Amino acid sequence: MIQSILTFNGPSDNDIQVWFEPCNTSGAALGDVVVPATFPGISSVSAAQPIISAPPTPPAPVPWYFENLDGDQGSVGGHNYDLGQSPAAVEYNSTLQTFYNDASNGYLRHAWSDSSGWHSEVLDGAGGANGRLTANLGGTPTVTVYNNTLQVFYYDVTHHGLRHAWSDSTGWHFESLDGSDSTIAGHYSSDVGKTPNVVATPDGRLQVVYYDQTNGNLRHAYSDATGWHFENLDGDPGSLGHLDSNLGTDPTSAVFNGRLHLFYRDIGNGNLRHAWDDPTTGWHFETLDGDAGSTAGLNADTGSTPTAVVYGSTLQLFYYDNTNGNLRHAWDDGTVGWHFENLEGDSGSVSNYVSTVGLMPTATVLNGNLQVFYYEAQDGGRLRHAFNDATGWHFENLDGLGGQTGRYIANEGLDPVAIPYGGHVQLLYYDGTNGNLRHVWSQ
Repeated sequence: MIQSILTFNGPSDNDIQVWFEPCNTSGAALGDVVVPATFPGISSVSAAQPIISAPPTPPAPVPWYFENLDGDQGSVGGHNYDLGQSPAAVEYNSTLQTFYNDASNGYLRHAWSDSSGWHSEVLDGAGGANGRLTANLGGTPTVTVYNNTLQVFYYDVTHHGLRHAWSDSTGWHFESLDGSDSTIAGHYSSDVGKTPNVVATPDGRLQVVYYDQTNGNLRHAYSDATGWHFENLDGDPGSLGHLDSNLGTDPTSAVFNGRLHLFYRDIGNGNLRHAWDDPTTGWHFETLDGDAGSTAGLNADTGSTPTAVVYGSTLQLFYYDNTNGNLRHAWDDGTVGWHFENLEGDSGSVSNYVSTVGLMPTATVLNGNLQVFYYEAQDGGRLRHAFNDATGWHFENLDGLGGQTGRYIANEGLDPVAIPYGGHVQLLYYDGTNGNLRHVWSQ
């Protein structure tokens, strides 16, 4: 059976090289003509001695290192609590910074690594100076660097609002940005602030989008020289998107070709929504995937927990298909438009791996390779890894099935976040069995 065909510059024009793999055709031998073949652009095929060679060698597995960063007495942090849900991570002044929820105490915790090792602190929830609260908070944090300051946003369970923390030369500062505990003009008194996503855009603004659970809207807050401003971006007829539906959970963002792109879940219709801000014409909206009228045209309950990353000259998007249990992959090449595929989860997907897989994906780029990490819900839960290089897509089980030193047999890979730092992929995720924050990095 022909496995692949490659054209090359050989001794004759239009030379080709063909890789074969064994087949079960009874009585077939090398040189037999089993199926006639034609090649467009080639008027004649001359007889030649067949050359059989091996297919391209797949890349060798990358060694990974594993540790429990926090959550038990033997971890790096040493705190014996249920913690590590929904970590956020960023590089800041040559340090690796991570923020995560402590579910046992209702705190926002902060850990960072520098040349002397790991350090940690309770950032908010236990009271203190500069606007800290004594409250149950720290859910689903998001972080970015803006004007050389760390900017962190997270959910306040006690007051049902969006919290904001930032650091400068004088230390950490805190405020309730939106919700009933806020005093900022334009704030709502509804239950707002879940699953926030923050991005610093080229126009110099700090922008954060988040879910308004009371009204089922996607809320948008942005800061400029005059302060904070709020608007309903999508979810009701009076919003900018005008779609009347319960939507806005798990938003993700990316700046691509000078425009801010947002992707978020439309719960009411089971779709993936896409919004983008054009500097000249303003906001635009579309249903990207999930029904027959969407850009993809797939009629399924899809679009959960999307993640977006810019890779070369393309915008790459990964999200979960609830109907089929697949990891969906979409990409915009900037010219032709959107393309779609099932990357993993059924026999027709790129990996051909059949499982309930693709929840909570995170994506990053390192050394020109696109890296994706996501959760597999079957058989107790595990962390999956897909990466793309010059030879195509490759897949592996990264944690949850035991194996290499440091890997666990446990419910691993919940809420992963990956960033490049120090020439390596740095990955943080929640261990659902042991209630720990796990840390993995590539060699």
